[in-house]
Amino acid sequence: FGLSENPFPFLEGPIEFEGKSSRNPLAFAFYNRNALVLNKPMSEHLPMAMAYWHTICGTLSDMFGEGTAVRPWKGISTMQSAKLSMKMAFYLMHLLGLEYWCFHDRDIVPFGEGLVRFHKNIDEIVPLIKELQELSGIKCGWVTQNLFSDPIYAAGAATSPNPSVFANAWAPTMKMIDVGQELGA
Repeated sequence: FGLSENPFPFLEGPIEFEGKSSRNPLAFAFYNRNALVLNKPMSEHLPMAMAYWHTICGTLSDMFGEGTAVRPWKGISTMQSAKLSMKMAFYLMHLLGLEYWCFHDRDIVPFGEGLVRFHKNIDEIVPLIKELQELSGIKCGWVTQNLFSDPIYAAGAATSPNPSVFANAWAPTMKMIDVGQELGA
């Protein structure tokens, strides 16, 4: 399963600009990547990107209730689902004609039984990410660590008064610096 296999057989891509009068729900109404703005294509002024969390993982929840997004894959629970989600995400970005993407560490792989397993999971998916970036031409804009979802960071990560929490935050920070360099972020 790669970019040559379309997980969205009902879509053809990439999705194009058709203008605000278009009735096509899968067309850009205002974003025309080739339109000249101050002698440069719009794509140079506004390069499109996808945040993995919001597009693939997020449920559109807020403090007032549960999420409203339908995510039949129910998150990244196994490495198999992580790899399938990554392939699907790159195909979606390809369909949209996106140039960049970004992610948090916990967006792309399951945490597992602890930090060591988590970092092994990241190491396992990075070669696939590199392959998909090369196949698609989509570049990684940034990577970062999620230091806000786990309750351990309720009193902060680097600002925590607990030295073990600070140390627990430092390891994924260093890991994601290395991953970002490897992916060209």
